[in-house]
Amino acid sequence: MVDAVTSATVMTYMIGPVSVTALRKTLPDLVRPYRLKGVHIIAPLAFLAASWIIYWAGWQTDSLLIGFTLASLILYFAFMDRDAQTRSQLRSDWKNGLWLIVYYVFIGVMSFLGSFTNTKVYSIVIPAPWDTIVVGVGSLIFYYWGVASALRVPRITDADEAEESTLGNF
Repeated sequence: MVDAVTSATVMTYMIGPVSVTALRKTLPDLVRPYRLKGVHIIAPLAFLAASWIIYWAGWQTDSLLIGFTLASLILYFAFMDRDAQTRSQLRSDWKNGLWLIVYYVFIGVMSFLGSFTNTKVYSIVIPAPWDTIVVGVGSLIFYYWGVASALRVPRITDADEAEESTLGNF
């Protein structure tokens, strides 16, 4: 249970390093309440650490979480509003998020093939420490793919930020 909660939490936060780097690239002059120095070093390392945490949870946990995540994506597409504007935006934006879907598949496959699988049922194809090294190298590739896949013109403005900060100060 702890593995599942930890991995699910990390799966939600692992987008942060990709997002901050992408926003630094696409909106360098955006007013920020805090500007992290060394983000180009810290962000890839944070994504790498998050990937390892998810991977080390093992096949049983990862297959469940990634399965639920991909299933919920399918349900979203099945029941989303299908007006012309939404379809047009989806056609133009799906490539920006493709890296994340492929990343989840990569982590799932590595969890199945690596040393953190259920050895009572499955045999280890990629032994330790090579499995962790492959996940690390692959994760860095996905990190840079995610940054490169960012929207060219982010849908965020200073007014959006100001509104969020006033809503959060009760």
